[in-house]
Amino acid sequence: MGNPDLAARSEQGLAVQRARRDCDGRRMGRAEGQRHGRHFNANASHLTRNSRIGRRATPTELGPIPNRRPPWALGGRLATLPRPSTVRRIAAPAGSHRPAIPMKLFITSRERDALARQTDPASELTLAWVLRQVDAERSNALFTACCRHAELPEAPAWQELALAEAAAFNDDLDAASQGVNRARMQFTAQGDLHALAMCSWFDAHITAVRGDVTGAETLLREMIERFYALGDTDMANLARLDLAARIQSGDPAGSQAILSAVEPPADGPVRATHDLVFGNGLAVTGQHVPALRHLLPAFERLSDCGMRYRAVVCSPMIAYCFSELGDPAQALEWAQRGLGLSEPGWVHRNSTCQLEIATALAQQRQTARARQIGETLLQQLAPRPYSRAMQQTRHLLGRLDVAEQRWLPAARHFRTLLSAARRTAFVDMQLDALQGLSTCAQGQGRLPRARRLVQLGLSIDRRDSFPVQQRDLLLRAADIDVEAGRAVRALALIESAAQLQLPTPRPGDDQSWLRVAARAHEQLGHWREALDCERRAGAAERAELARAWEQRLHVQQALDELQAMREQNERLKLQHGAAAERAAAAEDNLQTLERLASIGLGLTARLSRDELFPLVDRELRRLLPVDVVMVFQRRGARLELLYGRAHGDALPIEPIPLDDPQALTARCAREDRLLSLHGEQAAPRIPGVAATHSLLFAPLRSQGGVVGVLSLQAQAADAYGPREQHLVLSLAAYMAIALQNAQAYERLAALQHELAERRRLGALGHLVAGVAHELNTPLGNGLLTVGTLQAHVELLQAQLHQGAPRRSQLLACADDLRTGLNLLEQGLKRSANLVRDFKQLAVGPDSEPAAPLDVPALCEQLLKSESRALAAAGLRVTTDLAPHAPLVTRHHALVEVLRALLDNVRVHAKATELMLHGRSDLGGYRIDCVDNGVGIHTQPASRVFEPFFSSRFGQGGSGLGLSVALHRARALLGGDITVQSRPGEGCRFQLQLPLLAPSGRT
Repeated sequence: MGNPDLAARSEQGLAVQRARRDCDGRRMGRAEGQRHGRHFNANASHLTRNSRIGRRATPTELGPIPNRRPPWALGGRLATLPRPSTVRRIAAPAGSHRPAIPMKLFITSRERDALARQTDPASELTLAWVLRQVDAERSNALFTACCRHAELPEAPAWQELALAEAAAFNDDLDAASQGVNRARMQFTAQGDLHALAMCSWFDAHITAVRGDVTGAETLLREMIERFYALGDTDMANLARLDLAARIQSGDPAGSQAILSAVEPPADGPVRATHDLVFGNGLAVTGQHVPALRHLLPAFERLSDCGMRYRAVVCSPMIAYCFSELGDPAQALEWAQRGLGLSEPGWVHRNSTCQLEIATALAQQRQTARARQIGETLLQQLAPRPYSRAMQQTRHLLGRLDVAEQRWLPAARHFRTLLSAARRTAFVDMQLDALQGLSTCAQGQGRLPRARRLVQLGLSIDRRDSFPVQQRDLLLRAADIDVEAGRAVRALALIESAAQLQLPTPRPGDDQSWLRVAARAHEQLGHWREALDCERRAGAAERAELARAWEQRLHVQQALDELQAMREQNERLKLQHGAAAERAAAAEDNLQTLERLASIGLGLTARLSRDELFPLVDRELRRLLPVDVVMVFQRRGARLELLYGRAHGDALPIEPIPLDDPQALTARCAREDRLLSLHGEQAAPRIPGVAATHSLLFAPLRSQGGVVGVLSLQAQAADAYGPREQHLVLSLAAYMAIALQNAQAYERLAALQHELAERRRLGALGHLVAGVAHELNTPLGNGLLTVGTLQAHVELLQAQLHQGAPRRSQLLACADDLRTGLNLLEQGLKRSANLVRDFKQLAVGPDSEPAAPLDVPALCEQLLKSESRALAAAGLRVTTDLAPHAPLVTRHHALVEVLRALLDNVRVHAKATELMLHGRSDLGGYRIDCVDNGVGIHTQPASRVFEPFFSSRFGQGGSGLGLSVALHRARALLGGDITVQSRPGEGCRFQLQLPLLAPSGRT
């Protein structure tokens, strides 16, 4: 059974291991820095930071953040790796115990699910091993159970190895080493060569974390040979990819050679690790979009394979790429996702994610939150003052202080960073610290000191190992010289910076030196060169914006691909894990949902209650055992029955008060929840209806309140289970919407009827007012004339009574009578014409029969007859009437319509030209009457067809001419008249005539 205290230790889990910490100060220094900055699982945010706190390198900004070495890249050259075909297979010692199937380091979720369905002890042990990072508690429980099985003597050793891995992740390296050694002793006794080779995997990780880079690489190469000799290609490839990651920074060509040699499968741990290493290599060179195309699926595959620790490593890498692409929101989301996956004891992993979160917040100008996270990290990393994460945290806080022009706190952070970077020999961090100190000095106006700090930084990087930082320092020196008035020296520095070959162009590089060069030329009075630099900087900025949008498009495509891959994985899981019963249930649920959707469409399409309730009754009886259906609507403080049927017969139910304590329907509405009751005495019996044993009451909800209740009753016992209740709730939701729609439709119909009635009364009132106004004038004139004539008659009578009137008096009286009678006759004729025109508005096809008519010839004749009147109005008439076959229409009605159009132009248009066009159109004939007059000022122009609309009220205009013409065109000719006009641009009236006019009355 192995170590007797192993079961107790497994029950304590990882808590005991996390409590141990290596506090030995002797490992501080360079080894400490390498421990936290140069191993496979280190912080992905060590990569290049290209974003700025500001736009231009000024004393208030730190400038571009320099490229940072990938955290899991180590120096050294790549040794020649053995080929699988040339490695001698290792045979197990005779009589040794060896499992039939070697234990795998990681497996996919589908394989884990398949293991979970197995019941044999060996499968349980394998499941306990592969769950160690996915579900540590379940893994420990399974290990404890496996250790009790006599046929699993290797179980304690595997549990020791799992605990050692957890201790290593918690930086408890001594406990991790002891656990690996105990497991190795047990595997040696059992003769399990594969497990012994697996122990070397953890040895390599622990050695790298301790800072022994060369030893870790040696162990990995030996492990590759051993796994090839054992025939485990997958583990050999994982070891090769681990080695490729560790040498990625020191020997990128060798790392790329290993990646090219490994051919990963479509899925699994090898493919996940390959994508992770390859994506990190792309991110190192600034290819962030291609890197995301590998890192995003790598994260999904790592999570699927149970490689939780490496998934946590991958998250800040993804966050870093999004941050570099100018998407801090996505960067923040991915960093938080990694923090959520991480364990509390994974201090370095947590600090990595928190550092990415702080960086994303800084990009979003949330400086206070970013500073708070940075200060928290300082406290968490206090036991490791020389770690890479601590140095990066110092750098971040310094940048935040520089952004707020807090020069003294920023300088303290950068001085501390410089001291730690010198002790750990991190050249890139030294350069970052010197550049930050130079910025602080420049911000304080201490230009000589700022210049000396820049020169110190340039002297440190003598081998040009960090061209990005070197270029930033040169630009910083040029900016200082420009501020000091040394424009010539600044231009020389700018030229040197521009000649540096960067591994990958960064956003804003060209803009930086062009802006500084423009300022230098401006100091020298070289205005043309300064303007040219500014223009080039603007062009570079626009090009960078275009590239940024293109990159965002590619990133979105990568996210879409990731979503597609997630959906595909979910589908595959469902396909492999579904049993026959679940498939049948899913099919039944799908049919039910489709049926519900169909019913919902039918219900919401019904706008009449007479159609709605029978449909509900019919569909409910198809889906459920139903004998009684009742639908109640809430009105005030009671529920009224809208529909009730029992076996097809109507139910007489009185309104139910909402506060009735005995009524289940009222209780459902009050409590706004589904009520389900079973048993013969579940509810009072309805008179005339057989006893029911199952009752269901569902509230009808709409707009946050209960508008009614749906009640179902069945004679069968236990008729409404959970499935039926869900169906009824779904139908109740549809029904509530349909009921609200029906009520809204009823209200709308009533409003439409009321609106139509108001419009009819309004139109009638407008019409009557117009008629009264037009008739009032001639009638008033007639009454005035009659009164005048009556006065003249009385005067004549008086003269006759006084004696014989003179002849002149009789002649004058006769003239007055004749004038008055003429006026009276004119008024009466005008009144008669108004009444006649008014009657035309309601006339249908008159007794004039429709006959073939040559419309172009008729137009020409009418123009000749009206030529004198048109000429008197100052109109010059031109025609363009195309010939057309005779139309079957009414001669008199067409003449009156055309005359009304001509009269309208003559009287109202104030035009000098009138054009009459005729063309075949829409199977008939169209006549356009176009003038160049003042146009129609009232909008819309179609108002000229309204009765009594006129611009000449009081001047003889009745306002009925065009209205009567439109009515005749439609009723008598079967056509239409339209108008187009703008003020000051004339009018175009279009008369459309069909081939055949409507039939008239005989």
